[in-house]
Amino acid sequence: MLERRDDLLTVTAIGLLGYLTADLAHHLLGHGTACLLEHGRILLLSSIVLRCSVQSVSIDLSGPIGNFVIGLVACAVALQRVRGIIKLLAALTAGFNLFWFAGQLIVSVATRSDDWAWAMADNHVSETVRILLIGIGVALYLGVVRMLAAVLEDFAVPRERLSRICRCAWLAATAVAALTALLDQNPWGALLKHALPQGVLSPLGLLLVANRAAQHQSQTPQEIIARDRMWIGCGVLGIFMSLGFLGAGTALG
Repeated sequence: MLERRDDLLTVTAIGLLGYLTADLAHHLLGHGTACLLEHGRILLLSSIVLRCSVQSVSIDLSGPIGNFVIGLVACAVALQRVRGIIKLLAALTAGFNLFWFAGQLIVSVATRSDDWAWAMADNHVSETVRILLIGIGVALYLGVVRMLAAVLEDFAVPRERLSRICRCAWLAATAVAALTALLDQNPWGALLKHALPQGVLSPLGLLLVANRAAQHQSQTPQEIIARDRMWIGCGVLGIFMSLGFLGAGTALG
């Protein structure tokens, strides 16, 4: 008898939507909202950058804050008594957002670049505080792995099942991040500087979740995720919208 497996297309679509939610939370909800609150105009919105007519520390930090807030909301949903696709989508959305927040905190503070750089310079952050912030980022990143393992333990029966799900989600994020970056005016720069850390490196923690979850014994395994054309359609639509509006960037100002 053949082993029943989760539908690959549906799982990939769910992972893709989780990543795109994190992308929009960072650039549009975070940076974009702060830009408008500062009475600025959004000059360019893409999958890797938002350019505002004004600059401020609050606009820089609003991107990571957007990921943090949406990540917490998604985590709260995943912890409710939801099952199946909704639970998986909420958990992966929380993971992509919180991994992005923690990963960027580590790299930005360590290199004194990107969203945390201005705030660090403006507040004359000492070396001791900088090391402390990096440590907080690492602890948070590992905490997200543990949280996802606890939330998704019902999908880890057997362990290979959750490993397959997380791998599909990570590959979906990698693919859409790379494709949208390659449509940028400076494709290789966009790919290496933005798409690589955002879509490839930040969510690497997903690949650690299955092993962690396997340490728990779930009493109520999740049912197999069957093919769902609605979610697959949403994923395809997400790809086209990402490529069409966010790839080369959209001028909103």
